[in-house]
Amino acid sequence: MGFRANDFASSAGLQYDKSAHTFWGDLAGYPVLIRDLSSRNTLLFQLTAKPAAEEPRQSVLEAWQMSRSGVSNLEYANNRLSCVLSIPKKEPYENLARTIAELVALARDHQLTACCAGCGAEYGYEPVLLDESPATLCAACQSRVRDNMDQLEADAAEIRPNITGNAVGIVLGTVVVFVLTWVVLKMGYLSYLTGYAGLLVGLMLMKKLGKKVTLPAGIIAIVLCIAAACAATLHSFSAEFAEFNQENLSNAEDFCKSYEEAQESLLEMDDDEISALEKETGENYTVMLNKMRSRYETCKLIRDNQTTGDCFRSFKTLLNNEAYESAKPEFVKSIIWAFATIILGGAVTLPSILRESKGKHTLRVLR
Repeated sequence: MGFRANDFASSAGLQYDKSAHTFWGDLAGYPVLIRDLSSRNTLLFQLTAKPAAEEPRQSVLEAWQMSRSGVSNLEYANNRLSCVLSIPKKEPYENLARTIAELVALARDHQLTACCAGCGAEYGYEPVLLDESPATLCAACQSRVRDNMDQLEADAAEIRPNITGNAVGIVLGTVVVFVLTWVVLKMGYLSYLTGYAGLLVGLMLMKKLGKKVTLPAGIIAIVLCIAAACAATLHSFSAEFAEFNQENLSNAEDFCKSYEEAQESLLEMDDDEISALEKETGENYTVMLNKMRSRYETCKLIRDNQTTGDCFRSFKTLLNNEAYESAKPEFVKSIIWAFATIILGGAVTLPSILRESKGKHTLRVLR
């Protein structure tokens, strides 16, 4: 059974914002925020409070951490006590709630005072999401953050995209997709993430070289990366077909020659000759002729497509021939993965890059 966020929130005395995957609340007078990473079997804990005098020493925190199971990366910095909590398999909600209560007690034992993460104000703070990252801020700090966000958006609006830089980023990203996909397929593996990796490289280069990524440029990058991944897949399979054809060239040429020499006499046979042939071979004349013709077509393909370029140009015909059809499932799977990873990767990555290019940031109070 999976981790049930609402059950944990109820057990720990917290509220849960499903859209932000964040637990929040006030525990013993301390503002607590927890990011839900249960898909990775972890939670990210943070408590905002300032020291009365000295900050808690890291050695003391490490000793405390060693005495508890499921707690890691415990540290105190910038008015924030934070750690990573592993979700236990047995009684996860009760055990996590107990650990969180102990962390709150740790803050109290070190005489930490609940406060705003920005200015240290002891009153008027509330839980917020800053670009989907949880924080504890007072009204004055929220106002300053919003002013900064407005200024960043205004500054970004003044920036004009460098078309040449965007073009270079798109081209380099496309090249990376092609090379990575080709190399991985050459090694005998499916290119599960090469398309997305290349797209990410392209988008990062567009952002760096083009100063500003636009939606049309991002869409062009996605389309060209898909084309590059498909081209690399076609090239890789074409190379395999060419190697197969070269290995079977001699037999294919011999059969083509024999068939072409015998074809006319086979077609001109009378009924008696056909009956004698069927008796000798034990096979229907028409069936036998169709089999020979089918094999001849295959041998012609082998004979006439000896290079990667030949196979690339005749790829559809080759793939539909019975001699190569065993490669079709792997080819289709590779193409589907190329489309899926690049499109999904673009859908996840591009919006955040576009928002950043526009200087857009969000600040939302958790209610």
